[in-house]
Amino acid sequence: MQRIFVSVMALAQVIALCAKASAGDIHDVCKPHAVCADNPKLVGGCFTFRGVFKLYNGNPTFRIFRTGTGRILGVLCDEDPIIPPNLAPWINDPTNAQWDRDFRGDFEVCPFTKSKPGVMQFVCIEKVTNLSVYDRNQRRVIRALTPAK
Repeated sequence: MQRIFVSVMALAQVIALCAKASAGDIHDVCKPHAVCADNPKLVGGCFTFRGVFKLYNGNPTFRIFRTGTGRILGVLCDEDPIIPPNLAPWINDPTNAQWDRDFRGDFEVCPFTKSKPGVMQFVCIEKVTNLSVYDRNQRRVIRALTPAK
């Protein structure tokens, strides 16, 4: 009986270690000043699409709705998201107005996880062009930004 208990406990530890390693791997990309397109944790090539970037209550906070699909991509990392400089000032607004805004544009993203139906894919944003900011409270575009270079 004790032999079975020891075997079960050993198996549980192996499973826990594997789960911890898998969960931790995705957040290894969340180092200060992490890069996007040159990140060694990427699982595929970068791609571009039209979408809407928003902040959500939950994890991840930053998400992009891919226009014309039901697909939502999660942007890593919550505390220091990997995003381009032309988007960063808008999500660090001291008035917290970013929670009421939609950021629409052409997003070039790079994947940290493979695309699977029904599962949120994690990405970083390498570049965003044709960016406009829509304020849901004011019900209007408050700023159309110059495309990133």
